[in-house]
Amino acid sequence: HIRAAGGRFSFGSSGTGQSPHVAAELFRHAAGVEFEIVPYRGSAGAVTDLIAGTVQAMFDSTTTIPHVRQGRLRALAVATPERSPLMPEVPTMAESGFAGFDISSWYVALAPTGTPPEAVAKLNAAMGEVLARPEAAERFAVFNAVPMRGSPGDAGAFLGRQLVYWREVLARAGIGEGRS
Repeated sequence: HIRAAGGRFSFGSSGTGQSPHVAAELFRHAAGVEFEIVPYRGSAGAVTDLIAGTVQAMFDSTTTIPHVRQGRLRALAVATPERSPLMPEVPTMAESGFAGFDISSWYVALAPTGTPPEAVAKLNAAMGEVLARPEAAERFAVFNAVPMRGSPGDAGAFLGRQLVYWREVLARAGIGEGRS
């Protein structure tokens, strides 16, 4: 459909530099197609215009699932390595022929440099206890999220891997090289 649109195809984005924008850029590169990326100030306006047909596609979070279930939007693929338990019928980008997509959101608890190790350990232990509770897993599942526990060293290693991954993604997508 994108090639057939003759350059008149557009992706909505919740904002320049945010993960939906990066996903669209990565898709543009992987698919070898050109389209306009229309930045919005947040997801709501982009979703409204997608429903209205002003833009033809977008990457967005699980907040659009109600629109999919009500038939206003059609989910084409998820940009995570595994299918979403919230919509197991929707294939991944890799299953759709576009390997290398992992546009996942994550949060890491941080403390200022110089925080006493005992305080870091105590905070980490308390957060681990909360994240181990079944009700925490249930609450996270509503947002298609999985609580991850580990040591401060695990978090540092994770951040290091993410830094390498996102540098590669941005380079492949051409972000930071004059493309917006």
